[in-house]
Amino acid sequence: MTDSRTPRPHRPEPIGWGTVEPLAGRAQTIAKGWLLLLLERAPLDAVGAIPAAALAAEGPALCNAVVRALGSDVELDRLRPDGDLAALAGRIGPLAGAGPGDAAATVAAVDALRACIWAAALDTPASADAATVRALADRLGEVTAVVTGTAVATAVPAVAAAPPAAAQAAGPPAPHAAPPPATAGLPPAAAPPAPPPAAAPAAGPPAPAASPPPAAAPPPAAPPPAAPPPAAPPPAAPPPAAPPPREDEPLPHGEEPANGGPAPFAEPAYGEPAPEVHDLRAGQPDAADSPNGSVTQLPQRPDADLRHGAAGAMDDGDLWIATLERHIDRCQREGGGLALLRVELVDADRVAASAPEGQAGVPYGRLAQAVRRAIRRQDLVASDHQGRAWVIAPGVGRAGAIALAERIGAGVEHGETWRGAPLAATIGFAVYGEDGRDGPTLIDRAEEAMLAATAAGVRIGEAIPQSDDDGQSGPRLVR
Repeated sequence: MTDSRTPRPHRPEPIGWGTVEPLAGRAQTIAKGWLLLLLERAPLDAVGAIPAAALAAEGPALCNAVVRALGSDVELDRLRPDGDLAALAGRIGPLAGAGPGDAAATVAAVDALRACIWAAALDTPASADAATVRALADRLGEVTAVVTGTAVATAVPAVAAAPPAAAQAAGPPAPHAAPPPATAGLPPAAAPPAPPPAAAPAAGPPAPAASPPPAAAPPPAAPPPAAPPPAAPPPAAPPPAAPPPREDEPLPHGEEPANGGPAPFAEPAYGEPAPEVHDLRAGQPDAADSPNGSVTQLPQRPDADLRHGAAGAMDDGDLWIATLERHIDRCQREGGGLALLRVELVDADRVAASAPEGQAGVPYGRLAQAVRRAIRRQDLVASDHQGRAWVIAPGVGRAGAIALAERIGAGVEHGETWRGAPLAATIGFAVYGEDGRDGPTLIDRAEEAMLAATAAGVRIGEAIPQSDDDGQSGPRLVR
């Protein structure tokens, strides 16, 4: 009998950042290849189910998160069902056109994404090393397994939720069954016509025998036809019910005018902060009275310290630090992600010096507008000095912070020009947990990343996670 060793491969180790970073920088290309591969594999009649626009918007961030999981166990844990990027991984099926609960289509979508990442990895210089390619293949297999489990786990509950929905759909018909009894109870004298309903069931089995006796009953049956005309008004009652939907319809298209009764539902989106919308633009008195929800609002600065001018609307001094500390405390208690971004106007001093008299704050105001347009509704924006904006992004990991930084940078570059030239912003960010667990550390790491990006002439810089194998930390350039 031959004695052989039991095959027991080791768990794949994370790939070095030198191999992962080039792939992460090609997230948009990988997302485009993923879309093309999905279209190629899908039957012709199913091509229309693939939401190409949604995939183009969300695909790069998803690809970036999956690629970064190749180089860090921390990033991989974020993609697990209990991670803060589980919702992002759960979007794989819908982005590929998979229906609710379609686990097979979801698995096929993950496989298509894996194939695109593998093809992109073979185009990197690291593919020349056989050992690196083998390690990359093993690690990609593990990441694919984790992502597949999360995506399928997100799709399966939708199947369990479908039967209750069907039961609820069956419930509404019951109210429609009630109107017939109500019409029978409308006329009190309808007790005599009650026999005709009995004649209807009797007409089924013995139709010939039942028709002769009720021959005298048909004359009373003539008055009931006169009763139905009064029943015609009830059908006319639904038209009064139609106006309420019409009042609700203008809201999505005309929220600014705030029409009539439904106005309270439209105004919070723009005029007043909703419970989960925290607008830190200038000191709005309405914001102080609005409910806080689960996110702490930025403290209002005193009236004696009101700023003026275009940039003053974003200048909140050091009050934003208290809000950052509160978000950190909540992360420590409840978990979840948190990112801090620093945004600074490129050549801010020169831009301000070249401005006409009285317009030095205009470029900073345009920076503030671009930041506000790019951030999410739950994000908080403030500034400690003119031209230095800080964005507190709750529930965001490293991939989400990169996507948010790219949106802010693109918004500034493609926004309103200044004296015929486009503005530009340099952005640095730090992520809670990986780059620090307290406010001062996150602030320092985000500032270091921003300064490193400025020195290198790039637009976005990030802090290196503290969990790297070499134990080093510091800024790293994104693009």
